[in-house]
Amino acid sequence: MKKQYVIPIFVPHLGCVNECTFCNQRKISGQMKNVTVQDVKNTIESYLDCLKDKNAYKEVAFFGGSFTGIDVELQNQLLGAAYEYIQAKKIDGIRISTRPDYIDKQTLKRLKKFKVKTIELGVQSTNDYILSKCKRGHTYQDVKKASHLIRWFGFTLGHQMMVGLPESTRLDELNTARELAKLKPKIMRIYPVLVIRGTQLEQEYRNGEFEPLELNQAVEICKELSQFFERKRIKVIRIGLQSTDTIIHPEKAGSEVIARSIS
Repeated sequence: MKKQYVIPIFVPHLGCVNECTFCNQRKISGQMKNVTVQDVKNTIESYLDCLKDKNAYKEVAFFGGSFTGIDVELQNQLLGAAYEYIQAKKIDGIRISTRPDYIDKQTLKRLKKFKVKTIELGVQSTNDYILSKCKRGHTYQDVKKASHLIRWFGFTLGHQMMVGLPESTRLDELNTARELAKLKPKIMRIYPVLVIRGTQLEQEYRNGEFEPLELNQAVEICKELSQFFERKRIKVIRIGLQSTDTIIHPEKAGSEVIARSIS
């Protein structure tokens, strides 16, 4: 089996007109400026120069924000920059992450032209009350519709869910896992909630209206979810946000994390 490399390119909050209570994509990603075509090329070149296994499977991944909500012209420019490397046989594919309500047939047809292979949906929960509480701006019905379309068009489907959201319980999270498994994603990411500076959730936390999961609670529910997805043959590719210079322990200088469940 070929070794796999992901070349991450962050497009923080581009395309997303929504402001979820837990979200500050610029701080979560550590990317504080908008991405240009030249940034895409520079990032790809930098990673390719460092890869030891030149025969490995290489995928450019546009993370953060809501990629298919970006202005279409800019989407095409960013995708086109990565597609040049596919045509040159230097990378093998592209993956994007986006919102369920930013998926339709026309969008998927356009993504196909650029050889996008994987689409990850930020689902977070399948409980409409919890989605509304967090100001997600979409429903579980949007998730089902988008998931069916993505699979029908032949893309690899990925889901992202969160644990420890306001008013979410262990049962809610297990139900979310069960409902998502029915939609047949191939990959899954599980994110325990972090309280990030500059979010509504920060204010709720400071006002005593929200309390994040304790470490042992987060570990146990993530373990239970991982085992469930493994039984369903759905690969969990990440648990928790990746650390950056600012996504670090809340007691460390410069941290944008006010409180978190996993240290």
